[in-house]
Amino acid sequence: MGKVEINSETNCWIWQGATSRGYAKLKRNGRYFRAARWAWEAVNGPLDSDLEARHTCDNKLCVNPEHIVPGTHIDNMADMVERGRHARHSIEVCPKCSGPFTQLKDRRRCLECYRKYMENYNSLRRKAST
Repeated sequence: MGKVEINSETNCWIWQGATSRGYAKLKRNGRYFRAARWAWEAVNGPLDSDLEARHTCDNKLCVNPEHIVPGTHIDNMADMVERGRHARHSIEVCPKCSGPFTQLKDRRRCLECYRKYMENYNSLRRKAST
């Protein structure tokens, strides 16, 4: 891989190519992909569309498949809170599910409760359109 530099201390494969919001990205067949997801899929097969490639090493530029695990967006946000990579003033605990509150769009929301709300909302919209 020509766009990777291996860090001998952390064993992270540091992406040397294009980035977006600090994350490694690459272009395949005219489409951009997160390089970490691509690296994980190259070794382990496709990830479900509702899963993300999570960095166990906390390095956004790492594309070492051994440092990447699949998980939901909620898992990824929980990692962020657990590891202290969030704006402390914007996190609280949801009284309904004990999940973290964070700033989403123009208001503070619990990610887990908002996901459930959107699933229900979209389900009702699909039913109404049939």
